[in-house]
Amino acid sequence: MPLYEMLSVTYDCILILDAYNVVTFANTAFFEAEGLGPETIIGKKIFTLNLKMVSDDILNGLESAGPGITLQKELIINADSNVRIFNVKMIGTVLHGGIHGITIFYEDITKKRLCQERLKSSEKLYRAVVEDQTELLSVISRTGPSFLLIRHTAVHSVLTRMISSGRNSLRPYHPGI
Repeated sequence: MPLYEMLSVTYDCILILDAYNVVTFANTAFFEAEGLGPETIIGKKIFTLNLKMVSDDILNGLESAGPGITLQKELIINADSNVRIFNVKMIGTVLHGGIHGITIFYEDITKKRLCQERLKSSEKLYRAVVEDQTELLSVISRTGPSFLLIRHTAVHSVLTRMISSGRNSLRPYHPGI
């Protein structure tokens, strides 16, 4: 299977430009993401095309990319109330016949980013519960049991003072005991 055929079946979007910034290859995923066919992209200079997958940051990065140089950018596309996030890598490559070019890989990280956002939100909720958690302690003394409702962050301090006084014995409160 030739290289271009293998690149055509990947899920990541791929765009290859020659030394003159002419699009020499785009895979199926790229065409689908753009909603365009090969006839509108292949053989055209990238600067003359109006592509949602090629932002100004990417166009500016093309000037810096050369053989052996890799640039990385993040691209957020918000089209038709559908947000897609890509990790874009521009890699200076050597094409057929020793011609310098640039290969641009677009890794779709939308699901990963959404999971990260949900995890952050979940962590905030968890911290809100844990940091505001109170604990109920039962203190047995000669005069009988008494109960203390204290903040979780203060538990160690209270226990240390009560134990060091030597007057009280402590046991954790548990509804099943």
